Amino acid sequence: KMMYYTKEELRRAADAITKTAKANGVSETEVRNEMRIAMNIGRNDPDPAVQAKWASFLYAGEDPTVEEFIAWCIRLAKDKM
Repeated sequence: KMMYYTKEELRRAADAITKTAKANGVSETEVRNEMRIAMNIGRNDPDPAVQAKWASFLYAGEDPTVEEFIAWCIRLAKDKM
């Protein structure tokens, strides 16, 4: 199984999920489910520019994990800085 993100990146992403859940008084499962919904909306956007950006998203399995998505977003943000 190919790893596109470091263990540290994925750990930080998991920590962000935990902190988000606690800050909002919801379960980590709820945070993950809501993030998966948002990811799927984005991945299914027909806009060619949006699809081009999603094409740069590498992930190890058949579908991306929420941690991989967060790690990718952080990399994108760092690249813009």
